Amino acid sequence: MNWLEKLKNKKKVMSRTSFGGTDDYYDWREKSFDYQYGKGAHKTSGLDYAKGYDYKPNVLEKFLDKVPGVGGYRDYKRVKGYQDRVHFNPQESRASEKAMQRSVNVSGKSMGNYSEINDTITDNRFSSGTISVATEDPRLFSSSLMTENKDYVGVESSIHGGKSGHYAEDGWKTRAIDPYNIATSEPGSKILGLFPSGYKGKITSNVAEGGGSKLDPYINPESLKSQIMGNKNLALTTKGFYEDKEVWDVKKGMNKVIGASNKRRGYAE
Repeated sequence: MNWLEKLKNKKKVMSRTSFGGTDDYYDWREKSFDYQYGKGAHKTSGLDYAKGYDYKPNVLEKFLDKVPGVGGYRDYKRVKGYQDRVHFNPQESRASEKAMQRSVNVSGKSMGNYSEINDTITDNRFSSGTISVATEDPRLFSSSLMTENKDYVGVESSIHGGKSGHYAEDGWKTRAIDPYNIATSEPGSKILGLFPSGYKGKITSNVAEGGGSKLDPYINPESLKSQIMGNKNLALTTKGFYEDKEVWDVKKGMNKVIGASNKRRGYAE
């Protein structure tokens, strides 16, 4: 196979899509994983990759890492690649998916707040929290929390647990912790679509002196379940809810009308 055929084959593999969770998806994921990170990359476990990770930039890379904007973007891309290799290895993801399909414990809770005055919506909040834990291995879990205010998502966070530790998203920010490293990232933007700005990424050691880890990479899913199921006011009010002057003006106006009506009817002092 010549280089042109290899390029065409790579483009074909990388550009295709498939339904997540199926064998067909993970077959494709293994191929695209190898194209992205090197031949046989999917055969290296997440923990093995994390244990051997050691970023050693050459002279040019050291220079680029210090260029404002460019350096932050390179850090961000490096962290995203590390998180992918450690926490989303396709072979391990396939095994985790199969375990979840065989038997899983699911818990969840949701709450909605809705009110309307004279055809004007004055409160429209919804929130939900869920957690799914594989019965045969509690390290494998998926937890999420979402809140909406007037159909706009205000808070959306998730935590994914696996054999390598856990990976969390809070909005666009990410945090991944394994026994060997802690990797965090925050996206930025590209000025005119070309010049990166505001990107952040950092990988620090999680190995404690004397052995073990500084931060425990394995979260007890029961603690997450308790946070969700024990929340008596899951429909969290966002800052924007209180800052919406138009809504509060409608409420104040209606309160005056109700107050005047109560007074006429002898219900108010």
